[in-house]
Amino acid sequence: AGVTREVESRPDNGGRGDGLGGVACAEGGGETRYGIWAYNCPDIPTILYAHGNHKHLDTYWDRVMLKWDMGYTVFVYDYPSYGKSTGEPTEDAIYRSATAAHDHVVERLATSAGGQPLAAELGVVYYGFSLGSAPAIYQAAEVDEPAALITEAALASSQAFVEDSTKVALPASLLVSMEMDNVGRIPRVQAPKMFMHGALDDYIGPQFSQVLFDAADAPKELWLAPNGEHGNMVCDGYSSDCIDAPDESYDEWRAAMDGFVTEWVGP
Repeated sequence: AGVTREVESRPDNGGRGDGLGGVACAEGGGETRYGIWAYNCPDIPTILYAHGNHKHLDTYWDRVMLKWDMGYTVFVYDYPSYGKSTGEPTEDAIYRSATAAHDHVVERLATSAGGQPLAAELGVVYYGFSLGSAPAIYQAAEVDEPAALITEAALASSQAFVEDSTKVALPASLLVSMEMDNVGRIPRVQAPKMFMHGALDDYIGPQFSQVLFDAADAPKELWLAPNGEHGNMVCDGYSSDCIDAPDESYDEWRAAMDGFVTEWVGP
């Protein structure tokens, strides 16, 4: 994970407190991975948040703050070439950035707790939205089991996405450079898993979360937001970077997520 240093960037959190801090995680080869902490109390679950495929973490800041408002500590990071992170956004580089973020989070939490840097023991939940489902599942399968894994609008794989989008059995390599084989990795994840998806998502269809659920071992849960599309399942109607969702959709999502985390990780 390399050395970490505090930086001055402190994004606006809507006046909801001052528990924010920017961190740059240095990797080998001179590359830098940038992330932001949104702090709450130390003895609560921490969410390691992997965002979607758009620009940088500020685009997803309201999604982070929704979880922060729920009482969680959150660390969100940028992939290579996104925001302040440097490097090329290859699939391997995205996974390396996820590993750097993971190492930073567990090392900091372990230092505070005086324990060993293991995600499950430290109450770290991996949360991946859309593209972010791939690094989240990769981390859980290949690097370190979390206390729990949550995906939102997840891909099954690039191949399945291409076939669904084109309605033709083309090799995914003709259109995309990444495999993102979530369905191949998910059977190796033993942590409790929750697959969330908007039932009306016409970009990454909810059938992909069903495929992941079917391939996963228990404990597992599939939750579909009845009115949810790709971008609005977790929005509360007041978020600037999301499509507004009906209040009942947000309330149902919050209750489902809180119930899952409380059951498997703790309050």
